Amino acid sequence: MMVYGAAWPFWPMTLMAIGSLIFCALVVWVAYAVFAAPMRREGERPDRSAQQILDERLARGELDVDEYQRLTRELAAARTGRRGRGAW
Repeated sequence: MMVYGAAWPFWPMTLMAIGSLIFCALVVWVAYAVFAAPMRREGERPDRSAQQILDERLARGELDVDEYQRLTRELAAARTGRRGRGAW
């Protein structure tokens, strides 16, 4: 003898599981948007070369000319496979 409503219905359980997955994905997406967005710097492009970054730092006054020239020489040496003075 079967009792009406004694078993869990398949479709409501499936929809509840899908809804839970969507909710969890939404929570993860919001957390990523909130915490990762401030870590990205405005206007900074990842496709810049090391030389371009040095040029920008010199233009902003973060480096003096001697330090700029030293770092430029080290970059050139690194590109050719040689290490500059004081390297590991």
